[in-house]
Amino acid sequence: MIAVTEWVSEAMLEALRGLGAVHYDPEAWRRVPAASGSEIVALVVRNRTRVDRQLLEALPNLKVVGRLGSGLDNLDLQAVQAQGIAVVDGRGLNRQAVAEAVLAMLLWWARPWERWRSETRRGVWRRELDQHQLAAWRVGVVGMGHIGQEVSRLLTALGVEVWAYDAHPAAVAPPSGVHRVLRLEELLEAADVVTLHLALVPETVHLLNHERLSRMKPEAYLINTARGGLIDERALVTHLAAGRFRGVWLDVREAEPPPQPDPVAAFSRVWLTPHVAGRTREAEAAIDRRVLAGIRAYLGRPDANRR
Repeated sequence: MIAVTEWVSEAMLEALRGLGAVHYDPEAWRRVPAASGSEIVALVVRNRTRVDRQLLEALPNLKVVGRLGSGLDNLDLQAVQAQGIAVVDGRGLNRQAVAEAVLAMLLWWARPWERWRSETRRGVWRRELDQHQLAAWRVGVVGMGHIGQEVSRLLTALGVEVWAYDAHPAAVAPPSGVHRVLRLEELLEAADVVTLHLALVPETVHLLNHERLSRMKPEAYLINTARGGLIDERALVTHLAAGRFRGVWLDVREAEPPPQPDPVAAFSRVWLTPHVAGRTREAEAAIDRRVLAGIRAYLGRPDANRR
């Protein structure tokens, strides 16, 4: 049996049913799947299902986990690997979607689109110089994985000065024309825009804490489309209340959805979206195809019925 613990498209659900019996419960991420654990040989999740030792103990015959997305921070990889369970995921397949979303946000911030739209509809015809070209900004890209690389590539193609930082010495070199820095603090102090593209691991939890946020320019812009835990939100609220940051876009939060009332939402210069930057139809379809192919290939093996 294939257990699906979060929402999937009808097309994906039908394709999975072509591989065998499917137990579909989009709210099952809140608990151990309701179907008999011993029957489950494949598990399909997004980012809410915690695939940890407790869950694995309840699924003694699990053979493969399909992760519909790019981050693996909700999987205890050590426990998964120790039990010989395969993982198939969509890493890299949403990089263009996220990069385009970051570019769209920068283009929105660079010009007063909403004011123009509102005023011209009322007959107001103001042409003051209240806009910028993207090349006027220095953008700091934190993380040089698939998405950080793609963001850097798009911005440099537009003539933007891009600085890149990655804590891992073995990280992929940034694209041509990108200035690589060795200290995160150096990037934070120099950038007009900081955009985060890192995995959430113990070393990166609250990477942008109160002290590092204070190093950013008072009128800088901040973007997080990676994982909410990269930013200490309490510290961010303190800085926003003090008048710092010209714009902040959070597509991801420390808790998703965040508890209400949401103190971050109180600031008009904060843009909030529900973890959708990478979820274009094209990216989702590509991820579905890869995960489906991986599950099909693994369950088709003669030894896939027993661990």
